[in-house]
Amino acid sequence: MMAGRPGDVSAAVECRDVSFAYGRTEVLQGINLTAGGGITGLLGPNGAGKSTLLEILATVKAPKTGTVQVAGVEASGGSNIKAIRRRLGYLPQRFDLMMWSSCRRNVAYAAWCNGVDPDQADDAALAALAAVDLADRRDVRAGALSGGQRQRLGIACAIAHRPAVLLLDEPTVGLDPGQRLEIRDQLRQYAADACVLVSTHIVEDLAVVASSVVVINHGELSYQGTVEGLAADQSEVDSRFQSPLEAGYLAHLRRSEK
Repeated sequence: MMAGRPGDVSAAVECRDVSFAYGRTEVLQGINLTAGGGITGLLGPNGAGKSTLLEILATVKAPKTGTVQVAGVEASGGSNIKAIRRRLGYLPQRFDLMMWSSCRRNVAYAAWCNGVDPDQADDAALAALAAVDLADRRDVRAGALSGGQRQRLGIACAIAHRPAVLLLDEPTVGLDPGQRLEIRDQLRQYAADACVLVSTHIVEDLAVVASSVVVINHGELSYQGTVEGLAADQSEVDSRFQSPLEAGYLAHLRRSEK
């Protein structure tokens, strides 16, 4: 995959006592999280705070309390934002594309916005499109792509500047099983020398690609560990109709509600 990413991915993402609130509504409370190289899955029920945490890591929102460090750079009081953004790629669940423009131009523009020299933006775009298997669609309008291809184009926009940290919010939502398999494989390859943090409701997307899992429930971090560790914890759940990871995740949620 792409070489020369800035930053050390051994502890690429760190949150220390991070909290966030919308008015009087607490969304995150005292989050302490460390993620390094490979894929870390972020699980939790709707409204648990997963998207808000990704927005804080992406510097879209500032935490109410606590500190965040991304790829060796700490966001402190709003400083260092530009340096952090050049080290990370972020794809929210809902993202905009220039539908009238080609895939190549969409990705080249994203690369330029993230600090790539204009003279190198086109080459960066072609490399990113190849990484998500869209090289043959480089001159096709974004609006002519299928849903799965648009998701891959969004990922290409997020990785064109070769970030050390990649944040993805529900990247496989609404996709068919074949499209999900393609994106999982591309993320696995990218994570070979990067930190990838993926929020998802599809537990099985993590079973074969994630190196670690984080569970957030009611704004609190309730599990951080290996996929195998979560899958092994299946008490209190009838696991006949779930995979081991799904059963372990459901058992953990039930226990954390008590």
